[in-house]
Amino acid sequence: MPLWWKKVVVHIHYSGYHFHKYFGDIGYDNDKDFQGNNYAYRSLCLIGEILNENGIEDFWISARKDNMPSRKTIEKYGGNLIIDNNDICLYCAKTTINIEKTSNFNK
Repeated sequence: MPLWWKKVVVHIHYSGYHFHKYFGDIGYDNDKDFQGNNYAYRSLCLIGEILNENGIEDFWISARKDNMPSRKTIEKYGGNLIIDNNDICLYCAKTTINIEKTSNFNK
């Protein structure tokens, strides 16, 4: 298949705040053509594993308050809601991959 046929499905980034191996921010954008396939959730699992392997234990992740699909993805990953204001919901999540996360990987 030619290279130009390839498409970015999920763009995910991490901006780290490595104070005491604690916290950094993850953001992602899921291509609309591929929503509903758990690609964002799978990306969170993979980046969580990479961060954990590099000594990062926790990270922040946020979603717009009205973006329920993204909020559900974060909560499925195990993010705990810590701030809920008028516009943004901020979660804290662990980088460790546990049995519950891996068993939900394909759901």
